[in-house]
Amino acid sequence: MSIKAKNDPSNVVNKQALRDGATFTPQLRGLNKYLFIDGFSKTTLSVYNEIVYLYNVKKGVAFPSYNYFGKELNITSATVSTAIKKLVEVNLVEKIGEKGQRNLYLPYYPLDEDEFKRVFPIASNKRETTVAKSKRKSNSDKERLEEYQRKIGNANKEELRC
Repeated sequence: MSIKAKNDPSNVVNKQALRDGATFTPQLRGLNKYLFIDGFSKTTLSVYNEIVYLYNVKKGVAFPSYNYFGKELNITSATVSTAIKKLVEVNLVEKIGEKGQRNLYLPYYPLDEDEFKRVFPIASNKRETTVAKSKRKSNSDKERLEEYQRKIGNANKEELRC
C-alpha cells in the first residue's frame, strides 16, 4: 500500500532550499511505470508532481485550485478533472475535502515494483514488453556498432600493410 504523506511529510515531499528563496522538489522515482496504465498520461503525471510540489508540510495537504493547474500547466479545467480522477483511481492522490473553492489533496508514494505488478498486471506486462523490446534494440545497435568498429579496424590494418 502507498505511504500517506501526512504520516511523515518527508516521505513524499523533500523541498530543498535554494538561493533567493526558491525551492527544489525532486520528482519521485518509479512514476513512469504509471504511464502504462490506460488513461494515465504525462499530463496526469505533471498534475501529480504539482500536488507533491505544493504539499504544505504544516497543513498536511496540498490545496491548488483548478485555475492554478490551468495557469501553471496550460491545461483546461476538464483536463485537470480527468487527471485528478485518474490519480485518485490509481491511489497516488487522495482528495480529502475542500478549503473554500479548492480541493485538498494528500499525495501518496508510488507503488514499488512488486505491488505495481500485483495491482496493475496489464500495465506491468505492457511495461515489461516495452522494456524487453528496448533492450533487444539496444543490443542490436551495440552489435552493429561493434561490427562497424571491427570493419574500420580491419581497414586501418590493411592500409598499414600497403
